[in-house]
Amino acid sequence: MSPVSTGGARRVSGFLFLVAWFGPAACSGYVEPTVRVDRSSFVRTVGDAEADRLEAALADVLERGADVFAQPPPLDILLVAVPPGERDALLGGLSYGGVSRVGHRAVVEVHPASLAGVRSLNDDELRSFLGHELIHGYQCGRGPCDPQPPGLWQREIEALEWELKEMTPGVRPPYRDETRKNLEMYRELLADPPSVRGDSGAMGPLFVG
Repeated sequence: MSPVSTGGARRVSGFLFLVAWFGPAACSGYVEPTVRVDRSSFVRTVGDAEADRLEAALADVLERGADVFAQPPPLDILLVAVPPGERDALLGGLSYGGVSRVGHRAVVEVHPASLAGVRSLNDDELRSFLGHELIHGYQCGRGPCDPQPPGLWQREIEALEWELKEMTPGVRPPYRDETRKNLEMYRELLADPPSVRGDSGAMGPLFVG
């Protein structure tokens, strides 16, 4: 057998220690997924104070819902402000945000109107809304999250059921009522799809969060 230098032995031992202590991920360039806010996109649109409020609400949701929002998440989840050119269309659909999967990341687009202005959400409503969108982010880590029924309807039902279960007392009646109405709508769609009913399926704008 060829002799092995003591220096080489130390290097191998050090490598094995690294793997044993941190796991294989330490030597593969793996970075744990996170849930975070693209703060700069919100500072530009609603300012530092509202960006702080958003980050605090997100931290609160993750802490309160630790059993549902296990850390690390199944994929990166990034909250960004809705781009200016898309804001009118989103509010026209009665939604403050939406989630899409981009590569290995779920992107949660949050409308600035949820934070500032006449339609802004209070802190309880903001936490409810963010929890709903995080449910969708975690869904994207578990399987397909394309915007097609019936999968879309099933995912919305899961998120809306979570919202109603976890709503805190400060959520105002209009928000609470709208959540119930949307849950009923998606349950009806899932049970009796428009194509089965034989109608055109034209039902006006849907709240797709």
